[in-house]
Amino acid sequence: EVTINVPENAYNAFLSFDYLVISQLNKDFLSISLDGNVLVKESGTDNHWTNEKLAIQPGKHVLKLTYSKDKSGNGSKDAGYIDNISLKYDLRK
Repeated sequence: EVTINVPENAYNAFLSFDYLVISQLNKDFLSISLDGNVLVKESGTDNHWTNEKLAIQPGKHVLKLTYSKDKSGNGSKDAGYIDNISLKYDLRK
């Protein structure tokens, strides 16, 4: 869980990140949410990074990552990765 603070005088603000999931398809999931709203819920072993980019409003936000595993065993690395988390914005004077 990460807290993100966007200044009140920010505009044109964007949060972006890359993620990769290596798991049993439709059994183990990486979930990424912002302020309780699910942005990503993925499973599988396609071995490619995906980029997510979204507009974000000024204020305090919580980015949460969760990896959920069922009881069916280990079919792969059972891993979820996130990288290149970036917050960019312009400031009003």
